[in-house]
Amino acid sequence: MRIKKQELLELLAELPEEIELEEVMYRLYFRRRLETAMRDFQEGRVASLEQALREEG
Repeated sequence: MRIKKQELLELLAELPEEIELEEVMYRLYFRRRLETAMRDFQEGRVASLEQALREEG
């Protein structure tokens, strides 16, 4: 996973003074997944609930 330095600095500024490294990594991961999901939604790469349930079942 690649991230721009400014993006990382902004994330770090939001964090408490002391935090576990695993929490930082999780937040980076979550942020990236959220950005990907939002981009998919904006570009129409989504499925309805019914579609998802059919594919799951």
